[in-house]
Amino acid sequence: MEDEKLIALLDEKYAEFNASVNARFDAAEANVNARFDAAEANVNARFDTAEANVNARFDTAEASVKARFNAVDARFDGVDGQFEGVNSRLDTLETEVRKLRVDAHENNVKIERNNELMQTVDERVNRFRAETAGNFKDVKQMLGVANKALVARIRKLETKAS
Repeated sequence: MEDEKLIALLDEKYAEFNASVNARFDAAEANVNARFDAAEANVNARFDTAEANVNARFDTAEASVKARFNAVDARFDGVDGQFEGVNSRLDTLETEVRKLRVDAHENNVKIERNNELMQTVDERVNRFRAETAGNFKDVKQMLGVANKALVARIRKLETKAS
């Protein structure tokens, strides 16, 4: 029985020791958990603050970049507007050049027609000159003969009258 008493005593001491170790371990675990919870809360608070700061800086940077891109877009829109104006002016010029080409071609046709007409008129004038040159000589001779006869009659009449 002594063994049984010893075993009971040992079991009791072991149970007390086990309870003491478990209590110490539970207290240590609670203490460690409390410290980890406090550290986690501290770290989370610091990360939240850092995240808020970083997000604020990124938001500011994003707003700045967006504003700059919007300004660049506005400038590109202005340049696009200028290109549209240039394109419309080029279209107008192209239309005018086509019209001038058509007008120039029409003028060339008219000039060629005028040159042909002038050549025809020159030929007719030259033929008329050739025809009339001989006729004028004939008329001059006829007038010369008629004038001589008239002058002779007038002299006769003058001599009779005097």
